[in-house]
Amino acid sequence: MLKSVIGIVVFMLELLMLVAFGWYGYNEPTNVWLRIGLAAGLVIAAIILWAVFGSPKSTKRLRLPALAVFRAAMFLVAAFFVYRLGHPTWALVIAVTAVTTQVVSCFTEQ
Repeated sequence: MLKSVIGIVVFMLELLMLVAFGWYGYNEPTNVWLRIGLAAGLVIAAIILWAVFGSPKSTKRLRLPALAVFRAAMFLVAAFFVYRLGHPTWALVIAVTAVTTQVVSCFTEQ
């Protein structure tokens, strides 16, 4: 049951990560086209990285513990973006949840 709960939380973190990347990209530059481009670029880059290294069906998927480090790093970048957007409490919640789920996944996914 713990493995299922962790899987659901990680999936929710994945979605939140994509939202945070897009939100940050859209709020950084002043030019509207740069905002749209940076938001789309950050989200696309995150999707590509996740598809290559984190997806369960990828042929190049990382193995534990490198997979847990990769996922934690992606989530922590999202937490940093949320922090930069002026929401330190939510950034802390994302960071703690990310690290906790990845530590637990090291023990439950083997």
